[in-house]
Amino acid sequence: MEEYERRYRTLIEHFPNGAVAIVDEDLRYLTLGGDPIAVDATTGEAAEGKPLGAALPDDLAAELRPRYAAALDGAESAYELEYDGRTYEVRIVPVRDESGEVFAALGTSQDVTKHREYERRLEESERRYRTLIEHFPNGAVALFDEDLRYQIAGGKLLDGIDATADAIVGQTVWERYPEDLAERMAEKFREALDGAAQSFEIEFHGRHLQAYTLPIEDEAGNTFAGMIMVQDVTERKKYERRLEESNERLEQFAYAASHDLQEPLRMVSSYLRLIEQRYADELDEDGREFLDFAVDGADRMREMIEGLLEYSRVETRGDPFEPVDLDDVLADVRDDLQVKIAESDAEITADPLPAVRGDRGQLRQVLQNLLDNAIEYSGDEPPRIDVEAERDGRLWEISVSDEGIGIDPDDADRVFEVFQRLHSHEEHEGTGIGLALCRRIVERHGGEIEIDSEPGDGTSITFTLPPAGDDRA
Repeated sequence: MEEYERRYRTLIEHFPNGAVAIVDEDLRYLTLGGDPIAVDATTGEAAEGKPLGAALPDDLAAELRPRYAAALDGAESAYELEYDGRTYEVRIVPVRDESGEVFAALGTSQDVTKHREYERRLEESERRYRTLIEHFPNGAVALFDEDLRYQIAGGKLLDGIDATADAIVGQTVWERYPEDLAERMAEKFREALDGAAQSFEIEFHGRHLQAYTLPIEDEAGNTFAGMIMVQDVTERKKYERRLEESNERLEQFAYAASHDLQEPLRMVSSYLRLIEQRYADELDEDGREFLDFAVDGADRMREMIEGLLEYSRVETRGDPFEPVDLDDVLADVRDDLQVKIAESDAEITADPLPAVRGDRGQLRQVLQNLLDNAIEYSGDEPPRIDVEAERDGRLWEISVSDEGIGIDPDDADRVFEVFQRLHSHEEHEGTGIGLALCRRIVERHGGEIEIDSEPGDGTSITFTLPPAGDDRA
């Protein structure tokens, strides 16, 4: 008997989150320990030799006595007990000696209130989301618990990947996915359980999937589960690839066409200048005017071809992205435009500009085009130009504003189209490709560009760029 008491005393002293009691054939405590249900101060050695009810309220003792008695007859019992607002998992079993004779009964109780509450909340969530999950179009939805195990799953996508909800429910991410994908999914699931929503793309069963993970919260705002929503974007990706291929072919055509046009145009320009040099004195006033028109047209055609070449090479001839200090870029642009700035008496003020991630040469082209336009369309007064920077979420907003002649708001979208000019060539220089080039460059950097202008009230052009260190650009 002493040997058995020593054996079970270690269990009692280290039993987690609950209580252990051993009673003899007379339903008297041999030992009692842990965190008993609603016990009084009679615990441990003080309980030894006392009847079962000595350490429990009468109603609870009355419920437990027949179960301990049954255990002394060799029966086991396991059930859940609701008491004083808590839920306990109770198990009562016989204790046998080496000959197999029952000489005592051992009872354990563990507080599973939190676990049952978690299960209750999860069941409520399952009922809440089941209809959505079962009818989710062109995708799938699932709930997962803290063990990264699927608790419910469904959606039309499952048919396309040869899976069933019954097969998925109960699986962890490591059981469900290949190792490399499982690690990635586990990371996203943990972030959702920490309260952060995520959006990402995965390849699975030959399908391209757009996935979203988000936390599921109870009424108190505590995250107790996560949800993943997946949509099949395979066909969209195929369409995007075809569109990209089509754009690449168009770019190649534009490059080839504009490149091949340069040689005959150079020949036209050369012969026009040769005529001007040799025969200008023999031409009358109309002839010289016609020749000037031809030379001017050839020059403008050359500028347009060069602009078209530059426009077509934004994607294919751009440099890899790297951290770019826009203050340095602006300083270089000022140097390039110093003659025009001096001649127009332009005043350029600028905020401290941020470091962004991008193609330095292309960003220099954007700032140069915008400043050049602001000077060109300043009107009769000396140009007053302001360059500002402001953080907007994860992006930087860069604005170039002037006090010039402005444009009609109805023409705001047209200014970013290729070869669109809102002012005559006779009044202002330019090919009508500068702002189109700016938009293409900004879009390559994952940003947007827009114009805010009124006739006679100046123009402000704002574009967004990713900060340095942002690899999503």
